[in-house]
Amino acid sequence: MSRSFLLTWNPGSWQWDDLAASIGELDTTGQTENVWSCGVRRDLPVGSRFFLMRLGENPKGIVGAGITTSDPFDRPHWNDARAANGDLAISVDILFNSLSRDPQIPLDELRTRVSSEFDWTPQASGTELPPDVAERLEALWTEETGDLVVLRNYSPLPNRRFAEGNSSSVTITRYERDPAARSACIAYYGPVCQICGIDFSTKYGPVASGFIHVHHLNPVSVTGATSTDPINDLRPVCPNCHLVIHRRRPPYSIDEMKEMIKNHESQ
Repeated sequence: MSRSFLLTWNPGSWQWDDLAASIGELDTTGQTENVWSCGVRRDLPVGSRFFLMRLGENPKGIVGAGITTSDPFDRPHWNDARAANGDLAISVDILFNSLSRDPQIPLDELRTRVSSEFDWTPQASGTELPPDVAERLEALWTEETGDLVVLRNYSPLPNRRFAEGNSSSVTITRYERDPAARSACIAYYGPVCQICGIDFSTKYGPVASGFIHVHHLNPVSVTGATSTDPINDLRPVCPNCHLVIHRRRPPYSIDEMKEMIKNHESQ
């Protein structure tokens, strides 16, 4: 299993001028590349998992995730004044498969749902996530975003560099989920995938008892702020089915997913 690291971004210290362009590229191609400071850390292997934490001014939280595509190397410091002085910054090439301007998982949610003891606001990039914290964060990230760590079309090539700079305007909005609605949905349907039928407790035992994702039949990104009926508007689905649901915009329906599985199994 790859190691996981927390990289940081403080908009008050460094303006990410081409952030909109990077988000636009990711929306089009599914990934976007960059180079990022990793503090004083040189032990950061190629292919490591990273999460990008927005700090400084509010809102704070995780705005992106992906994998590293190079070993750490020295480059001119990201701060122009320090770079003019000849200072270097230890940096690493990274490949995003998810990126937004505002947090997809806010700081308070990281503290309450992942770990209250881990320092989510470090002074510099490159903090390694303990395995148990990384595992919980990965599960929450997948639940909240539908993204998995697997990035297609990646092969580690030496000295990968790409020109960036075309600008576009992209607005990212995070839509809040009510945990009470999630709980009510699971209480009614049970922690069983309504598409493939998996019950994690029967497959993995007590450690996975009650684990399931909850899917909005009508995406809140479309409906906006609205009243949610946990029985008519939500369905429990497993992470695999949830990921495939969101492979299309608009998402596949529950019936379409069942038909997809039926057709594939009959071949």
